[in-house]
Amino acid sequence: MLTLGLMALAHIKNPEQLTQCKPGEPSRIIGLDSIPEVSCLWGKIKLLIKQVYHCHGDIEPDLTNLTLNITLHFLSAPRFNEAATKLAELLTNTETIFPETGLRIIFKTHAEQTAKGKEF
Repeated sequence: MLTLGLMALAHIKNPEQLTQCKPGEPSRIIGLDSIPEVSCLWGKIKLLIKQVYHCHGDIEPDLTNLTLNITLHFLSAPRFNEAATKLAELLTNTETIFPETGLRIIFKTHAEQTAKGKEF
């Protein structure tokens, strides 16, 4: 329903035209780009993604517990570490299985481990 409404606002006649839509176009059409809080939120998300993308990490399979532990190293600021820790928790809760291994992915951050009193 929402998609059809957005298509009507954007004068898009068929769903195939959606693939030609520029990124952010639907947000612009319904006016989300003019709300400062939304722009600020997207800016923060982009910063976090850049931080995570350029960060080092460890990947350790644990065949005893059938898990694949992915640990992200420290990011450049405490606020990014806190956000990455929350994101890791959310991703771990999805109980995603790594393809063709049967290993459940556990996401962690060094910041989270340090806060719990574990040393590296």
